[in-house]
Amino acid sequence: MGQVLILQPQSSSTKHRICFVQHVHAATRHREGQQPSTLDYVFTDEENLIEDVKIGSPLGKSDHTVMEWDVTLKVSETESKLTKRNFWKGDYNEITRGLLADNWDEEFAGNASKKCGPLLS
Repeated sequence: MGQVLILQPQSSSTKHRICFVQHVHAATRHREGQQPSTLDYVFTDEENLIEDVKIGSPLGKSDHTVMEWDVTLKVSETESKLTKRNFWKGDYNEITRGLLADNWDEEFAGNASKKCGPLLS
């Protein structure tokens, strides 16, 4: 699992955060006499887009390692057995009118909460 990086824009006109997942968790720079450090990163906006990051040996005389990873380009869609409702298409004015038409004080008067549950189903 990658680390999540959250960038908060400095501009007061922008309210959105930008979230990235960082997939490199090992040192990518090795120089003799110095502590290894992570200077090379792979960021994505989806956690499962990058898998199996491998850190290899440096190429040539570079002190930066070669990185290799698998990228998920396409995920096969499976048939969902769940019912998905499109709440954006609801007629909320009609629903509100229907709810306002009932006398809820009368419906719930004298009923314990266990008896009222089925009325809301």
